Amino acid sequence: MARGVPLTEEGVLQYIGTLPQAKANARQLVRELGAKGPAREKLDAILASLTGKGHLVEFRPDHYVVESKSREYYAGRLRLHRDGYGFLLTDRPIDGIDGDIFLNPRNASRAMDGDRIVVALQRVASQNRAEGRIVQILERRHQTVVGEFVAGKRNNYVKAHDDRIRQPILIPKGDEIPSRENVDRIGGTPLMVESADDLHGMIVNVQILELPEGDEPGLG
Repeated sequence: MARGVPLTEEGVLQYIGTLPQAKANARQLVRELGAKGPAREKLDAILASLTGKGHLVEFRPDHYVVESKSREYYAGRLRLHRDGYGFLLTDRPIDGIDGDIFLNPRNASRAMDGDRIVVALQRVASQNRAEGRIVQILERRHQTVVGEFVAGKRNNYVKAHDDRIRQPILIPKGDEIPSRENVDRIGGTPLMVESADDLHGMIVNVQILELPEGDEPGLG
């Protein structure tokens, strides 16, 4: 049993960092830290918090690695290109890699430009160029998208102004009309919107419920 390890985020993170490959599983930590009863609940909360912040990566259920010591997982900020692909701007340098980690369009579509994400390194190609895949989204930079509302025959949707979001954001039936307090028209008289057809062609700000992914539309 590990003695003298405080059951805090800093203490648990430092302890896992001393283990081989900076990896540990939950059962191992319960045993080695003596986290039984209420202490087990506290440990679970600490692991969840560290994972949510990107300090730990849960690479499979209840198995963790310290991100800052890993050579496979990297946290950072996503930068998307209008053609759909993206790059991870990592928080720390990557030994033996030139430039940022490339994400193909289908993989990059899981997140939006500016999101903080964790990427698993998949392969290193010629000239030390790296490619990876998104395994976790830590923080959404944008909760809303501005675009043109389209009242379609089958579905209503918003076409984003940001050309890096190529898929439409579907608006479920009944959710098209904003409440009066959410209509923001500075210096003008509030518009009377009675149906989705009244919104057709308008520029709106839509809250994102589900991001577009691959060829699938988003939901707002």
